[in-house]
Amino acid sequence: MVVRKRGREAHERRGTHTHGWGHKKKHRGSGNRGGRGNAGRFKHNKIKAIVEGWFIDKNKGFKQKGIVPVIETINLIRLEEMADTLVQQKLAKVEGGKIHIDLASIKKDKLLGTGKPKRAFVVTAKQFSEGAKKRIEAAGGQAIVAAGGQAKAA
Repeated sequence: MVVRKRGREAHERRGTHTHGWGHKKKHRGSGNRGGRGNAGRFKHNKIKAIVEGWFIDKNKGFKQKGIVPVIETINLIRLEEMADTLVQQKLAKVEGGKIHIDLASIKKDKLLGTGKPKRAFVVTAKQFSEGAKKRIEAAGGQAIVAAGGQAKAA
């Protein structure tokens, strides 16, 4: 006698309300699996996307318009306070009674003019404010603008 096996499980599950899938809301449509295709690749399906190799990093690609690069600044008064420490740490040097400081060595781009220097500084930076240039030169120093790695006198 031939035993019929095909369709037996489906037949046994008739009238069981869930057909073996647990809660009644499970095993419905695409919402059960978190969407179709790449849906949720940055949120609930991120691990699946990484494992299957179709994860796309949303932080790469085109740059947004209007983003201004951050310019690190320092004021003259702060530079005056830091001068002795910079000389001790060999980030600045004293030559001919003037303190030579390269702002790139302390990761600053621009010198601002708040404060009056009591000593003569020779400062090399990418940018200077007009007030900073005037005050450095009034104290007997010099402001040197570094353009593309080359220093030129301002």
